[in-house]
Amino acid sequence: MAARQHLTNVLLLGALSATALYLVFTREAPTTQEISARESSAVRVFRRDALTELIFEREGQTFRLTRGVGGDAGGEPRPWVLRWSDRSEQADAFAVDRALNSLDHAAQERTIKPEEVNRGQFGLGKPRLRVTLVAGGLRTTLAVGGAAPRPEGAVYLDDNGAVRVVKASALEALDTAPEGFLSRNIAPYISSELRQMKIQHGGGEVTLERLVGLSWKLASGELAGARADRFLLERLVTSFPDLKADHFLPEAEAQKIHQENRPVLVTMVPSDEGKPRGLFAVGGPCPGHPDEVVALRTEPTRLAACSGKGALDVLQRTAEQLADTRVFSLRDDEIEEVAMEQGDRKIDLARKGKDWKQRAPVEADVAADQARALVKALGTTRGDQLRREVPDGFSATAKVTIRGPRENEDARPAETVELGKPGEEGFVWLRRQQDGTFVRLNRDQARPFFPRTTALRSTRLIEHAIDQAREIRVWQGGEPLQQLRRRADGSWSLEQPKGYGVDVGVVADLAENLLHLSAEQWVADADDGSFGLARPRFRAEVVVNEGDGGARTYDLTLGEVAPGGGTYGRLGGSEGVFLVPRALETALSSLAIDLAVFMLDLDALDELTFRLADRVVTLPVKNGQLLPPRGVDLPPSRLEKLKAALLDLRAQRVVHLGGARKEEGLEKPSLEITPKGAGKPRKIVIGASDVAQNTSIYYARAEGVDATYAIPAARVRAMLDAL
Repeated sequence: MAARQHLTNVLLLGALSATALYLVFTREAPTTQEISARESSAVRVFRRDALTELIFEREGQTFRLTRGVGGDAGGEPRPWVLRWSDRSEQADAFAVDRALNSLDHAAQERTIKPEEVNRGQFGLGKPRLRVTLVAGGLRTTLAVGGAAPRPEGAVYLDDNGAVRVVKASALEALDTAPEGFLSRNIAPYISSELRQMKIQHGGGEVTLERLVGLSWKLASGELAGARADRFLLERLVTSFPDLKADHFLPEAEAQKIHQENRPVLVTMVPSDEGKPRGLFAVGGPCPGHPDEVVALRTEPTRLAACSGKGALDVLQRTAEQLADTRVFSLRDDEIEEVAMEQGDRKIDLARKGKDWKQRAPVEADVAADQARALVKALGTTRGDQLRREVPDGFSATAKVTIRGPRENEDARPAETVELGKPGEEGFVWLRRQQDGTFVRLNRDQARPFFPRTTALRSTRLIEHAIDQAREIRVWQGGEPLQQLRRRADGSWSLEQPKGYGVDVGVVADLAENLLHLSAEQWVADADDGSFGLARPRFRAEVVVNEGDGGARTYDLTLGEVAPGGGTYGRLGGSEGVFLVPRALETALSSLAIDLAVFMLDLDALDELTFRLADRVVTLPVKNGQLLPPRGVDLPPSRLEKLKAALLDLRAQRVVHLGGARKEEGLEKPSLEITPKGAGKPRKIVIGASDVAQNTSIYYARAEGVDATYAIPAARVRAMLDAL
C-alpha cells in the first residue's frame, strides 16, 4: 500500500514538473489569438513594446538597434542605441519609429504555399536584407528577397519560414544603411540636462552656468554672475535641437573645413556628473550646400555633418550681448502677484482671473486697465547700464517683488529688486536680488517701481457724450489757438479765429478726443517740475452740459513728450500726472477751419482753366462732365481721371493762417485752377510739394480764404498726370 502511494506521488510530481517546463518553454510563443489578429499582416507576430533588439544584416554589414527592457522613470520609453563596427550612437527616434511602423503596418498581398516556395528563385537563399526581432525569448527573423511577378512593385518576404508577397514600399524604412538610423541631433544634450555651457567664437568666449530654475547667468567676463537674457537664452537653447544633420560628411573632410575657418566651439557640461561632457563645433561652408554649415561633434560620440546655419547668429553673441538688462525675467503676462514697499507705503496686487485685486493697503478691486499698465511696465522695462559693483552712495529705499504662477515657481521663482534714490541726473540704480547685479534706469522708467496713490487709479479721465459739449478752447505755447461754441441747433461756430467756416469733421475729431479721454498710464502723484507742465505746450478747456442747466469745465494741460512716447498731462483739480497718446496733440493743433474749400461743384460750372508751368488747358464743362478742349489730345480716360481727382480735392489740414510764405512756392505755383460758373467759385492755387507729419503734401490756397492748406500729394499728382 505504501509503495503504491509513493509511486502515485512520484507520478504527480513528474506531471507537475513537466507542466512547469512546458509553460516555461512556451510562454514566449505567440498565441492563436495573437496570430489571428494579424492574419492580413506581413509580419504575423509583432510585440512592439517588448522589443529590445533589432539585428540588421544588409549588403555584408551587420548592425543593431538595442534598448533596455521597460521604461525610464516617469514612464518614458528607453532610447534606442545604434551599434555597428566599434561605434555606439544614440539612434534617431523618428527613423526607428518609421521602421517599427513599417513592421507593424505592412500588409501582405498573398501567402505562398509551402510546396510552391523556391527559395533560390525567390532570392531568399541569399537575401539582400535580413532583420531579426528580439522580444524577450521570442525571435522573429525576416528576410527580404527578390521581386515578385505580381503585383507590380512587390517582393518576397520570409517570416520565420513562411513566405509572403509584400509591397516593397511597405519595407522601405527597414532597407537602410546604419547611418539612416543615426540620430541627426548634433548637440548631444538639451538645455534642461546641463549645468554649464561654454561657447567660443571669433568674438571671444562666453561661459554660462545655471542660476536658478530655468534662468542662467554669465560665468565669464566683466559681468560674471549677471543673469543672462532669458529671451536670447531661449533662442540659444532652442537652437540646439534645431542643429540637425542634413547631410553626413567624412570626419576628415569636416576637420579640414574647420581648420580653414573659425567655427563656433560649444562645450556642454551635464548636471549629472556621471555623464560625459559634450563637445561640438559649427561653422564653415558645407561642400555642395552653400546654405549650410559644417558641424563636427567629437564628444561624447563622433559625428560629422552639414546643418542649417540658423543657429550661428545666436551662438556668436558676446557676453555683453547676452547679459540681461531687464529688471525682471518674467514677462508681464506671466506676472501673477506684485508687492511694492517704500517706507510705510505699500501696494500688494494679485491676478484674479482676467482682472486684478488689491490686497494692500486695503482689499479692493482695482481698475483693470491701470493694473495691466503697471504690470506691463514692471515686466518690460530694461535698463541702459549693468554693473556688478555697488554704485556710489547706493542705499535701498524701495523694494518690488513679483511672482509668476505658484505651480511654476520651481522653474520661475519669485524675483525681488531694491531701488535707490534718484541721483542728481535723475537716474535710479536698482539691485536684482536674484543675481546681485545693479541696473540703471532713467527717471521715467523708474517711476512705476515706487508705490504711488495714482498707481492703480483708473485711466479714464473724461467720459461724456459728444453732444454734451458746449465749448472748446485751445491754447498752443501759451497763445490762443481756437475757440469753438455749439449753437442751440447743434452746429458749431468758430469764435476765434473769426471769419472762417467750420469743418465739422475736425470738430468731431477734437470733441471725440477730449470727451472720451483716457490716459495711457499714471506716472506720478504730483508734478515735481520735470514734466514741462509749468510752461505747457498745449492747454485745452472743454465745457460740458451736465443737465438742469449746469455745466462743468475740464482743464487739460500737456507738457513735455515722454522719452518712451506719449505726452505728460494733468487735469485741473488733480495733482496726478499721466501720459496721453501723441495723437491728442494732433487733434488739439488741428484748426477746425473748413477743409472743403477746394472742392468744386462741377454741375454749377461752365468752364475750368488749368494753368501749368508750361501750358494752359481750358476744358468746357457741361452737366457736370468735362469735355475735351479744342486742339488738345485729351482722351476720355484721362478726363475721367481728372474729374475724379477734382471731386476728391479736400485738404488734409490747415497749415497756418495769414498770408502765403515764400517756402510754400505759391508765387510760382505748380498748378492754378480757375473755375467759371454760377455762385462765383473760388480760384485755387497749388504751390510746392513737401513732407509734413510724415505725409507728402502740396501747399495750396483758395481765393477769399486767408489761410494756407496742405493737400495730399496723391490728389494733386492725379490731376497733373491727367493733364
